[in-house]
Amino acid sequence: MAKETSGPGRKKQLDVAGWKMLSVQLPTEVWRALRRYCFENEKKQAAIIREQLERFLEGEGLLKVKVTTSPEGREVRSYELTKQ
Repeated sequence: MAKETSGPGRKKQLDVAGWKMLSVQLPTEVWRALRRYCFENEKKQAAIIREQLERFLEGEGLLKVKVTTSPEGREVRSYELTKQ
């Protein structure tokens, strides 16, 4: 399967086999807190959720995140399942 990377305008690239959409429902208070955090830290909601989920899955021993640098100097993140 071919690898996909995020677009050229992004500072970080993700070297992944594809994308899966995840729809979640959050309590209003959690959503407001997430929006405030994103505003104060100038980050997108999807990036925050992805980073936190990566940390959790790595901590549980289910995922390995590999971070390298592209020739253009951008951070490239790739993932490896440790348990199937």
